[in-house]
Amino acid sequence: MADVVEQDDRRGLSRRDLIKASAVAGAAAWTAPVIIDSLASPAAASSNCTGTSVTMSWIYILFKIPTDNSIHVTGFSTGDKACNSGGKYNGPTRCNTQSVSGSKWPACTNATGYTITLNDFSANPPSPAANDITYNASGSCGAPQSNAWTFLNSATCGNWIQFNNGEITAVNNATILAAMGFGAGELIPACTSTVGPNNSVCGIEGV
Repeated sequence: MADVVEQDDRRGLSRRDLIKASAVAGAAAWTAPVIIDSLASPAAASSNCTGTSVTMSWIYILFKIPTDNSIHVTGFSTGDKACNSGGKYNGPTRCNTQSVSGSKWPACTNATGYTITLNDFSANPPSPAANDITYNASGSCGAPQSNAWTFLNSATCGNWIQFNNGEITAVNNATILAAMGFGAGELIPACTSTVGPNNSVCGIEGV
């Protein structure tokens, strides 16, 4: 038996070394796929729009409910986890699909066919009668602008609009038509995720 070992030693590896090398190679072959799989698994991916509460200074949501197709507005403020009210705005008018030179926040593509325009207003919540917020149902930022909406506060808005881990989401087949927030001193167009019911916008500033 000693002769066999000596002969194997002359070839470079003993039988014991070969067994050890095979064991190491087998372990490497088994662990490599596990590491690769963990990097590619859905659990390793994350959405940029995540958070425990709204981080914009405020945001207003224009939405439609399915029971009668009526159009409403509700709002969120910094730290909110449920809809209620938003904030005041004293600045230049902006439509959500309108590009503004020098703005950090790009315009939205007109996914739903509706636009929202915020004007200078000091009321909180904003008033439709004063044209604080208007919308256009033909995808235009120009005329005609409608103020045919009602504001829903915390008593009823949660039936249709909810906050979930960064996303402001329509529920119970309501549809978010358009949204505009405010942060870093200017208006932020918040773009809808999809066109249809139960869609969402991001409530996290800078995403």
